[in-house]
This record gives sequence, structure tokens and C-alpha cells, in this order.
Amino acid sequence: MTVTYKTLDDPLGADGTIPRGINDNGQIVGFYIDSSGYVDDGFIYNTRTGKYKTLDDPLGTEGTDAFGINDNGQIVGGYMDGNGQRGFLSHRRQRRQAAGVAAAAQGKGTDKLPRMG
Repeated sequence: MTVTYKTLDDPLGADGTIPRGINDNGQIVGFYIDSSGYVDDGFIYNTRTGKYKTLDDPLGTEGTDAFGINDNGQIVGGYMDGNGQRGFLSHRRQRRQAAGVAAAAQGKGTDKLPRMG
């Protein structure tokens, strides 16, 4: 059996890109370290299109990390705020809808994840 490797290197990950999970749809989640060198930003990478998208929890003032994604697009991860570390569950389909509504209402786009529950 031949094994092949693909380097995952988010363009915004100045100090590293760390994948954490993959689903059967070819979506990979994880985090990258931005140019400040100390703030993590979550990402989702689509192996079919080769595109990265930043995932930031709206409450994650000090960083967001995506740990895993299931085949329904639900993402589990964590974020840091001024009070410590917290967990989150988000659903990509809801995020796209919420982002579209928010963008239309505010006249701009967003990379923030909606919170479930």
C-alpha cells in the first residue's frame, strides 16, 4: 500500500497550522497560530476545493480552536476569554445562515460561529 501525505498550511498561519479532526466529507478542522505568535484561530479546510476558512467563536477574545467535525458539519472546540477556557458546539449550516442574515443586516461579512443551545 502506498501512503501519500499532503501538507496543510493555512495562509494565515504564520506560526503553524495544526489539524485536529476530519470527517467523511473531506472537511478538516484545527487551529493556526497567527502572526502575533500567541493567538489561535480555528479553521476548516475543504480537501475538495483546497480552501481554508477561519472559525472564530464570538466569545473567544483570546483564541479559538476546533477539535473535531462530524459528517453533519457540527464542530466541537474550545475558546479562551478573559475568564479562562470554554468549550463550544457549532453547526456550519446554521453558521452560514446566521452569517448571511448578520451580513445583510450590518452590510458586511462575518467569520463568527453561532452558538447552539
